Amino acid sequence: MMQFKRPSRFTKWILRLVLISPVIILTLINVLVPRMEVGDDELLEKLKSANIDMEQLRLEYIKYRGEDLRFIHYGDSTKPLLLLIHGSPGDLSGFELYFKDEKLRSNFQLLAYDRPGFGKSTAQARADLNDQYEALQLVLDQVAYRDLYLLGHSYGGAIVWTAFLQPLDGLKHSLVVAGSVDPALEPREWWRPVLDHELVSWTIPRMLQSSNYEIKSLYNELLTLDSMTVPSMNPMTVFQGDEDKLVPAGNADYLANKVKGSKIIWFEEEGHFILWSKEREIADYIIGLL
Repeated sequence: MMQFKRPSRFTKWILRLVLISPVIILTLINVLVPRMEVGDDELLEKLKSANIDMEQLRLEYIKYRGEDLRFIHYGDSTKPLLLLIHGSPGDLSGFELYFKDEKLRSNFQLLAYDRPGFGKSTAQARADLNDQYEALQLVLDQVAYRDLYLLGHSYGGAIVWTAFLQPLDGLKHSLVVAGSVDPALEPREWWRPVLDHELVSWTIPRMLQSSNYEIKSLYNELLTLDSMTVPSMNPMTVFQGDEDKLVPAGNADYLANKVKGSKIIWFEEEGHFILWSKEREIADYIIGLL
């Protein structure tokens, strides 16, 4: 009869580590990720510390399909409007630097919102880019403006691309920052449907659930956009880091080929987070558009 050796202490330790590690990782994720979301009071305090005229600042909630969307607005209707759209995951607090930028505030009224599924918006995540466009329009309806400038980062770039391909009142310029727009470059990870399954999704924070849900469908959504007619007159600028590991730099080339007269601004030795590392350059460029 074959006899089996009892596992050594080292082997037992390794087995315990393998079994315990997922629990530790999930615990850390569920503790740390929710802290990334900035509440109303904390956000207002941060902006107040930057000597922003708080009388011109609005932080409000509106209804989107019966649920809440949070938005923040600064400025008055005499100035052009810059609408800022965050990526996945993310929330409107990601644009804190832009609201604190005195030069930008002097030239634009600023508007940002928590997209469905993110931040303090209670609205459920939406995988359909047309639903995202509907939420964008609803937020725009809360502000008076004449000239509109759109800026989207990462997944937010896909929403800007969606808006670009459809009629949008007052749109003067579209700005895509490290945007996911090319279906050929959109990864289709095998594990995303697994994370989206109800037996698994409850173990991760809402922000990551929402992110996985919308990114899982992005490839098919971008295929639909790829087949649409591109307007010939709408101007567009694309900002892209040449060492972006999350959104391949080829996405910028895709838009350059699709949109005649568009412009790419490359940032050498920069990755995906140029929205923050190159805020000064991006803000100055937008001001220069005026």
